[in-house]
Amino acid sequence: MPSVGLSVLYKIENDKIISLKTTDKVKERIVEKEPIKEKVVEVPQQDLKEAIAQSLKEKKDLLSTSKHSPSAIEAELNKLLTTSSGNLNILNKKISLSSDIDSSIKLYIDEVNIHLKKRMNYKKVDGRLDYILAKRFLWTTFNNLKDIDRTIITNRVLSIRKDLTFMDKLYENFTKKTTSPAVAFEELFLTVQSEYKVVKSFTGKTSEKLKYLKKQEEILKHQREKKNTLIGEAKSKKLRNDLNDELKALNGTYVDIVHMMAKLQEMQDINITRLKDFEIKYRAEFDISFKREAKKYKEIIKDILNAQAFFLDFTLWKEAKISKDIRTYFKKLSINVELNTKTYLKYYLSTLDESKSSETTKELYQLYDHLDEIYKEYIIVIASSAQEAMDYEHSIKTIDKTYNVKSFIDEVNCVKFAMVYTIKLIVVEEKLQKTSADTFLNYYHTHILSKPKILHLGNNSPLYSNNYHIDKKLPANSSPRVVASAVQDILTLPIK
Repeated sequence: MPSVGLSVLYKIENDKIISLKTTDKVKERIVEKEPIKEKVVEVPQQDLKEAIAQSLKEKKDLLSTSKHSPSAIEAELNKLLTTSSGNLNILNKKISLSSDIDSSIKLYIDEVNIHLKKRMNYKKVDGRLDYILAKRFLWTTFNNLKDIDRTIITNRVLSIRKDLTFMDKLYENFTKKTTSPAVAFEELFLTVQSEYKVVKSFTGKTSEKLKYLKKQEEILKHQREKKNTLIGEAKSKKLRNDLNDELKALNGTYVDIVHMMAKLQEMQDINITRLKDFEIKYRAEFDISFKREAKKYKEIIKDILNAQAFFLDFTLWKEAKISKDIRTYFKKLSINVELNTKTYLKYYLSTLDESKSSETTKELYQLYDHLDEIYKEYIIVIASSAQEAMDYEHSIKTIDKTYNVKSFIDEVNCVKFAMVYTIKLIVVEEKLQKTSADTFLNYYHTHILSKPKILHLGNNSPLYSNNYHIDKKLPANSSPRVVASAVQDILTLPIK
């Protein structure tokens, strides 16, 4: 601990103490001529903290009154050099891969997959409404019905709406990435590359430094011109000499700035080249890999969206049909048929001026055609032979031309069709191509919520099941005409 007779000399630069020295007061004091931002202070040791605080305050006051002085600019240049030098090493290295392409894509796909797995039950919904096509009219219908009777918006309806809205946003985000490879590459791949991000951040900071230096260069240029004018106008030798000294200081700082700008620009060019080389190296491979993966999941997302839209539409109208206010509303509009989105859209289209057709109107007509398909009720035939399937289909269509019939030999395609359309009756052979009627019907009723009527073709009695009920049985060798007649009998039976 120094005695009271000792003094402490220290120098403050950039708000930091850069040197400390003790000296005897009796000895000669060390006084140096320094720029404005450097200050030598002599204080007793016990007052060191107070002196430092006061000196920092004085320094800030001085800087605020000499904003563009050479010493202030020099200090800023020193700061730029200090903060830049630590990053120079990265310029001599290639940007290395932090996460490979497959891993970066998997990271995103896994996140999407979490949301899809939570909603796989929607695949059991026995209908699909094209959400992209119906979106605008679906939400218009939702809001209009809510305005007529708010009580139809039950907790169940709200829950479905919330889930649909979430999946809508997920689909939009996914589509944005699949339709814009540059966005996907940046958001999924580049954001997980640690070294790339460091270099990218550094180029941003360097760009700001260059802008700052360019501004200071312009200020100094103006100051030099002004100083030269003052030198020319000076009437005394002393004033002229003083002005020349100031001009020399300005010229020195100006040269430093130009040199620093050149150095930073060189660093910037190297960094930008590193970034571009890295992007070019991995971009094409990423695009191919992501496109391949995204194709699988886009269809799954869209299918869930369509199932949610169908389920919301179905649930909303189920509540609307038992609402006294809504029934009264449609009765006043002379709409006395089954209430659903198709009926409501048909009424809305009837109010439009056909001579003023727009793109929106054309979309609504497309939606009406789509709804017309959705609300059709189908008879499906599933057989082991393509010829038998077509013969059954032809006979059923012949016996009643209003029947919509679709035949299959592939069990999976049959179930997929049933997921989209409304099935009112299944004609199924006892032995199918890949499985039996019992197995198929159990699988069907596990994945489809509706319970269509069933005509069983086979010599053996089908196994009993809690999942479904056989409405009629025919021998395996029954002719197509007999099968068609049985279909008609089942569908015309009076409702019990």
